[in-house]
Amino acid sequence: MKNFVAFFIFGIFSLFAITVFGQEISDNDTARTSTDRSTVIVPDDVADINEAFRRVADGGTIRVKPGVHRVNGTITVDKNIRLIGEGAKHSDTILESANGSVLIINTEHFRAESLTFRVKAAEPIEPVTNVFLAPYSPDHTQGMTETQVTQRLKEEKTYSAVVVLRGNPKFTRCGFTSNRGHGLFVATKDAAPSFVESCFFESQVGIYIPAGTARLEKSSIRDNHRIGIVVWGETSSITMIDCSISDNFVFGILVSDNANGTFRGCEVYGHRGAGMMVSDHGKGTFEGCEAFKNLAGMMVMLGGDPTVLDSKFFDNPSAGMMVLANGKGTFEGCEAFRNTAGIYIAGAGASPVVRNSKFYDNAHIKGNVAAHFSGGIVVLHAGGTFERCESFRNSAGIIVGGDSDPVVRNSKFYDNVNVEDNFIARSQSGGIYIFGGKGTFDECEVYGNGENGILIKSDGSPTVRNSRIRDNGHFGISIRHSGRGTFENNTLSGNASGNWHLVNPGEIVRVGNTDDNAGH
Repeated sequence: MKNFVAFFIFGIFSLFAITVFGQEISDNDTARTSTDRSTVIVPDDVADINEAFRRVADGGTIRVKPGVHRVNGTITVDKNIRLIGEGAKHSDTILESANGSVLIINTEHFRAESLTFRVKAAEPIEPVTNVFLAPYSPDHTQGMTETQVTQRLKEEKTYSAVVVLRGNPKFTRCGFTSNRGHGLFVATKDAAPSFVESCFFESQVGIYIPAGTARLEKSSIRDNHRIGIVVWGETSSITMIDCSISDNFVFGILVSDNANGTFRGCEVYGHRGAGMMVSDHGKGTFEGCEAFKNLAGMMVMLGGDPTVLDSKFFDNPSAGMMVLANGKGTFEGCEAFRNTAGIYIAGAGASPVVRNSKFYDNAHIKGNVAAHFSGGIVVLHAGGTFERCESFRNSAGIIVGGDSDPVVRNSKFYDNVNVEDNFIARSQSGGIYIFGGKGTFDECEVYGNGENGILIKSDGSPTVRNSRIRDNGHFGISIRHSGRGTFENNTLSGNASGNWHLVNPGEIVRVGNTDDNAGH
């Protein structure tokens, strides 16, 4: 338009003058009206990716052809645009920065497809090599404004591949990698990536959410140098569906400090620590997930209180589920098998609720020198409630030690038998083993165990009511070395060496029990 006006006013110029002057105006005009470009193709229209973002119109599209495209510093996205890589896969088209995050998103609607965002800093953060030297110190941004977050990132030289300050960006078939920060950093309460599908994350922390929300589907979070996913803070949450979280250095998932999350159909495996960690009053719903080949499938502690439904925990050398000091949680319809312990509960205040779950084939795993107790259920200096559970084919059905006091109702302990290379003594193998602890067992069945149905020793003092103890390979109930207890309305039958076995017991109360033989 301005070229036309210039031509009209200065028509008396020579053709040469018009051509030269018109070209200058055209160049200047392009710079001034770059937002009029609805589509910009890199490198056909512009070679520089930063320039492409300056020129594209609000509502427009940037198309990027395959190759590595260098980003000068960081691109701040403040327009509602679409960014498309034209390669067959995300790794064909790479936006790379050496001295900043690739993108900082500060707009309501942004969509990226089939690209990789990569930070390749000259001074990377060195990967940790020892899990005990890798505690995670989060970059707290709760309550910060967008300007404050941006300034902090500059000062700390933390270069995440993509930082979301606000809006609902969407990513499809994208990769996020950084050697000096996180993959995807959801930085404020106004940031909410609403659709992240078929994406890949590899950084220090793959996805970090200290204040905001995100939704991911069918994505892979693996080989991150610290943790796969961190959700931290009461304004933070995440939804993950059918994702794979694997081979991150410490944890696969960390939900902490009152954060929340929903995880459905996810696989979590290959971690040196817990596959899933919920701590510091974190919550979350885990449904239909599988956690395997981690040190522990799931760890809950310090007020963590997840809901875990219909999930499987297996082949973890420590424990399938581990609930430690002040850990809570509700576990329903779960299975734990081929771990050293199916569920391990230890420490003051640890008290999960477990319903309709099965624990089987759990025993000491050869080479795991850190495990001192193995079995389906291990409770040490802790509590817990078990309802309608089954524990079978373990080295022991349940072990209750220290000052523990679990409540067990309508549960079954059967076919538990000692195995070779197990740390627990053969005599401790069986349905229920209690040493020093208490516990209430009501309407339970204890049968077919290789040793004793119930073994009580060392001041153990349970209450066993309305239960059936039958057909065990040694004694039905063996009480030794100051063991005590209250036994009411139980039925004992068919135990190979007798129903009762008492050796230097403490105080025993027996009321209304039925025996098919007197035992001794």
